[in-house]
Amino acid sequence: MTVQTHRLKNGLRIVTEHMPGLKSASVGIWVNAGGRHERIEQNGIAHFLEHMAFKGTARRSSVQIAEAIEDVGGYINAYTSREMTAYYARVLQGDVPLALDVISDIVLNSVFDPAEIEVERGVILSEIGQTLDTPDDIIFDWLQEVSYPGQAIGRSILGPEERVAHFQKTDLSQFVREHYSPDQMVLAAAGAVDHAEILRQCEDIFGDLTARAQAQVTPAQFQGGNQRLTGKQRHQFAQGRMGGLQWNGTQYEVRAL
Repeated sequence: MTVQTHRLKNGLRIVTEHMPGLKSASVGIWVNAGGRHERIEQNGIAHFLEHMAFKGTARRSSVQIAEAIEDVGGYINAYTSREMTAYYARVLQGDVPLALDVISDIVLNSVFDPAEIEVERGVILSEIGQTLDTPDDIIFDWLQEVSYPGQAIGRSILGPEERVAHFQKTDLSQFVREHYSPDQMVLAAAGAVDHAEILRQCEDIFGDLTARAQAQVTPAQFQGGNQRLTGKQRHQFAQGRMGGLQWNGTQYEVRAL
């Protein structure tokens, strides 16, 4: 197995690994735009943008995006972390060009239809509510907040309800302009892929894009400490080596050591 890399003139990095014997492949775009890249008034927008990527582009409706991959037996998805947002697909060998075309389309050409924004707003607000009601989910947000207080990397990926409730098309477009620059992207493909063909297609799709100046990300400063939260729930559980949450009969205590 051999990993091959290439960087376009605009900074887009391309990484491929041909794996002999495989008849399928994974293709994705990783964007250097996650929760830690958000200003406080943007908290949650990277995740909101990930949802909106599947809701229509200038070339495809949301149905067409899903059908383009699913009709060939493929799988398409995305996720947001504090460090990045990823969009990826898994397809058979002959459908790698299709997968790359669809993934690049949703990353570069999403239209952010206002009606779809309202639909996804409801989905995300429900997701936030479910997380708040799930101790083994919310504890990680509390731990991160205690570990990195007052910093972007310490804030929730989903964002607070009061901010998510007011994001509009202009906010999403602004975040894309700020962070979705080719020099902030890595296109990776592995499996039954041909490096030269991937490179040719990337030149066609991304070659004319221009790199943009990026704001510097403030280095994370671990502080640790504890946070006490009152509530009626009487769960008791601990998490990992870095910290945990415990109910002492009257309140929760979150520790980051």
